[in-house]
Amino acid sequence: MKLSASFVLMLASLTNITLGATLGGLMVPRAADDSNDDCANLGGPMPKSNLPEGVIANDVRKCAGHPLGSQDKDVNARDCWTGSPYGCTDGYCWKVCGSFGEWCWTAANKGKGAWLTCSHYTDCHETDFCGGKCSC
Repeated sequence: MKLSASFVLMLASLTNITLGATLGGLMVPRAADDSNDDCANLGGPMPKSNLPEGVIANDVRKCAGHPLGSQDKDVNARDCWTGSPYGCTDGYCWKVCGSFGEWCWTAANKGKGAWLTCSHYTDCHETDFCGGKCSC
């Protein structure tokens, strides 16, 4: 079966397949960009070596920092909190992790995976893992 050049171009745009210069055939899809430039403002890339036991390496998030900022940046500093052991703020789960109201954003995969999201505080749990530093 011979495919027209316009059909191949349409297929390529729908599937993000890189085409050869002559459109004579389809090439292997280009690998996803593994550049860490988009992590520059999110604490850099998440380390993927020396992971704790039980962490699934393929489910480690790309960037170390939280999208809403980390507690240790002045611009995103948040107060210590003793009003509840956990909660939901702007769609993300957090929990208190220190004796004086220190807290952390929580994440899946023993704290190394995707940031836990929520629409209500009951979506979050005190037993969730911290995804970063415990501070305020």
